[in-house]
Amino acid sequence: HSSAGSLVSASLAATLVGLAAGQWGWAYVAEALELPLDAGWLHHSLVGYTLSRRCLPVLLIVASIAATTAVCSRAFGFAAGRCQPCDLELAPVSPRRHDPL
Repeated sequence: HSSAGSLVSASLAATLVGLAAGQWGWAYVAEALELPLDAGWLHHSLVGYTLSRRCLPVLLIVASIAATTAVCSRAFGFAAGRCQPCDLELAPVSPRRHDPL
């Protein structure tokens, strides 16, 4: 993969994972944590509603996107590193001249 292709692939993967986390992830997490869906303080106060229906799902989406981006970047970086030649020839470097002022 080229660097631009890797960036596009990582962005696409992160977007799809974020969409999946937003669609199905929070319902699964809410069920696993046994959060009440229509009773309790989560739905009887503005703070509870903001936490349970706004902040926590967004944090789940952001965390899943960050994790996917990190994994894809590392995977594509590893693949790109394996495809490049090991011994690169560098152009000769000339020393800097210090011009007196």
